[in-house]
Amino acid sequence: MTDRGRDTAALLRHLVRMHEAGLPWLQSLQMWQETCRGRRARRQAQALIRAMRQGQSLTEALGSVGGLSRPLQALSRAGEASGTWSAQMGQWLSRHEQQARQWRQVRAALTYPLLVVVLGIGILSGVMAWVMPVFESLYGQLQADLPGATRALLWAREFWTERGTVALLLCSLGAWAVVWAWRHPQGRAGLEQVLWRAPGLGRWWQMHLEALWSGLLAQLLHAGLDWSSALALIGPASGSPLMSRALGELARDLAQGHGLAAAMAAGNRRWHRRCGRTMYSPTLVHWTQAGEASGTLPQMLSQWSAMQAESLSEEGQQATRWLEPILMALLGLGMGWLVLALYLPVMQMGQWL
Repeated sequence: MTDRGRDTAALLRHLVRMHEAGLPWLQSLQMWQETCRGRRARRQAQALIRAMRQGQSLTEALGSVGGLSRPLQALSRAGEASGTWSAQMGQWLSRHEQQARQWRQVRAALTYPLLVVVLGIGILSGVMAWVMPVFESLYGQLQADLPGATRALLWAREFWTERGTVALLLCSLGAWAVVWAWRHPQGRAGLEQVLWRAPGLGRWWQMHLEALWSGLLAQLLHAGLDWSSALALIGPASGSPLMSRALGELARDLAQGHGLAAAMAAGNRRWHRRCGRTMYSPTLVHWTQAGEASGTLPQMLSQWSAMQAESLSEEGQQATRWLEPILMALLGLGMGWLVLALYLPVMQMGQWL
């Protein structure tokens, strides 16, 4: 059960509601055990109850049985110590639900374009396998030069017949290699550098990471954690090797007496020399400076996180809305070129006759 899992979110949501109603932890967990669905969830509830009866705190029980990440454990521990557990977990749940809703929207928007791509590949495969041999025999009887579009189609047919299987195998291996590398720290660091430099995608990735770490930092600071502890937890939680490295450097600059905005500006200069791109948005640096000056830094970081998440969601929806007509237009052009390449020699043969 991880932070991003549905079981964790459902359990924490139940505990937040019961805690706000004034119920003790054990009674809340017993109610969860009776109402939860699935054997796995019931076994986890039983393990949590046993751990708490043995003297563990809620955070310790959730960490050992539930598999919570270190930042969420620190947040839970700080919430228990300060008496704001429900508020802290409620904020985390709100951010978690917003991110899950955004991913669902993106997946739903990409479903139809992906179906269009699969349909186009299927149609092309059928034409190459069953239609092209008939036209190829017909073209062989013509005593004239074929048009360029037809020659290109015949070359594609030859490539598909001789090397299509190898090409599909190489594409599958390449996709598997990318997925494997993304799941390992060293490979992910290399892929992230490519992603960071990509036009458009690099800015989206930066917005995603800023929304993640600024919101979590604001919540940890509000819960009472110090800078070094909060940044040490957020780096691994981001899942980004580059962001983890950047936040580690940020913590070292803060330990040397720099303010957060000054440390972020220095980090931007270092990262611009390394990869030609800043790690923190200039607007975020200004917001941080204003928050430090006014004493409202956690609130400013929280607002920035919400604003970045909303902007990222809007831009993602807009991109998916444009993707569908673009794919349909490409599919239409491809089908038109295919029909033209197939029948143009036939029409020319009619003119010769």
